[in-house]
Amino acid sequence: MPAVHKPKVDYGPVQLRKHLGIAEWQFNALLRHGHLPPSTNGRWLAEVVDELQARLPEALAAIGTQPPLGASRCAQLAAEWLDLDVDGPDIEELAERGLLAPAADYLGKTIEYKGWPLFDVLQVREVVESERAVVEDLVAERTAWIASSRGWREVRDELGWSFEEMLRVMRERGIVPGRFKRIANADAQALLGDEDLDQSVRGARLVGGREAARLAELRPVDFRYCRAAGWIAPASSMEVKVSRGKWVDVPLFRVADVEALVVTLAEMPGVDLEALRGLGERVASPLRELVALPTSRGVFVRGFAADLGTRHGVEVEAVYSDRRDRWTLSWTPNADGEPTVEAVRKAIVDDADLRPYARQIDLNVVDEA
Repeated sequence: MPAVHKPKVDYGPVQLRKHLGIAEWQFNALLRHGHLPPSTNGRWLAEVVDELQARLPEALAAIGTQPPLGASRCAQLAAEWLDLDVDGPDIEELAERGLLAPAADYLGKTIEYKGWPLFDVLQVREVVESERAVVEDLVAERTAWIASSRGWREVRDELGWSFEEMLRVMRERGIVPGRFKRIANADAQALLGDEDLDQSVRGARLVGGREAARLAELRPVDFRYCRAAGWIAPASSMEVKVSRGKWVDVPLFRVADVEALVVTLAEMPGVDLEALRGLGERVASPLRELVALPTSRGVFVRGFAADLGTRHGVEVEAVYSDRRDRWTLSWTPNADGEPTVEAVRKAIVDDADLRPYARQIDLNVVDEA
C-alpha cells in the first residue's frame, strides 16, 4: 500500500528555509523587514509560507543581496552613500545612541561575528540617510578628537614606561582616556615634558640585587658590602621559586636608591669609585676595610654543632638541604643519654646568633647500631 503523505500544517525555521531554498540571513532579513510575520511559537502555518513563496522573488529583491555586515564595512558603504568620511566607530556610536540596532535572528538574539555585532545593511542606509546631520556631527567630533589627542599607549612607548607605570600616573593626575583609548594632546605633552616625573617613575622601579649592582656598575660582592654597611637597603621583596618545593625571598631595591648609593660612594672618603668599578672578579673588595660582611647562617650552625659535640663528647653532624633550605643536626647521645632533643632545642633558642634561624633547623637523634 503506497505511503500517504499528509500535507504540512506548519513549518519550523529550518524546515521553512529549506522549503523556500533561502539562506539563514535571508530568512532573518525577511522577518526583520516584515516580509514574514513573526511567530509566537517558532512555527509558521503552511498558508503563511505558501503566501510568502508566491511573492518570494519580490521579497528577496526588497531585502537585497547583502548579508549583515560589521561596523567597519557598513561605514565604508555609508561613506559612499553620503560622501562623508564615515568610520566604524560612527556606526557603533549610532547604535549606542539607539538610532541603529544590531541585526537579530528570528529568536531576537543579536547576530555577531567573533564577538562583534553585525548590522542590517538596509537599516544602516535608512538610518544614515535620515539622520545625515547626526552622522555629520559624529564624523566631525571623531576627527576633531583624533586631531587633538594621542593614544595613551603611544605616549607610554615614547616615555619608555611600563603599562602599570603609565596607568598609575594617569590615575594620580586624573587623566581619563577618551574614545579610542586616547588622551588630550595637552595631557600627553605634560607627561612627555615633565623630566622630574619621568625621573620619579624610573626611580620607583624595583630591581633585584644583581640588577641593582649592574646599574651601579659594581660587582655583586662590592654591592653586598654596601648592603652590610647600610648604605642601601631593600625597599621590598618577592617570593621566587628556585627549585621544587623551595621558595626564597628575593630583596628588591629602588632604582632611585641605587642612584643615591652611587652618589654616596663617589663622595665617600677613602673610596675611589672609578677604581672600584674597574676591579676584576677575583680581586678582593677594598670595601672590606670599611665594613665587615655579616656572618652567614651556615657559620653559626656549624659553630654551634662543634661546640655542642665538644660539651657532650659526641660527634654532631650538620647537613644543609638546598632543596628544603633547612639544616639538620644529627648525633648519637653519649652514655648518659645526652644531649637530648629538648636540651639542644633550648640551647638553640638561648644562642643569640642562632635564635633567628631556630625554625630552620631540624634535630635528629641517631640510635647506636
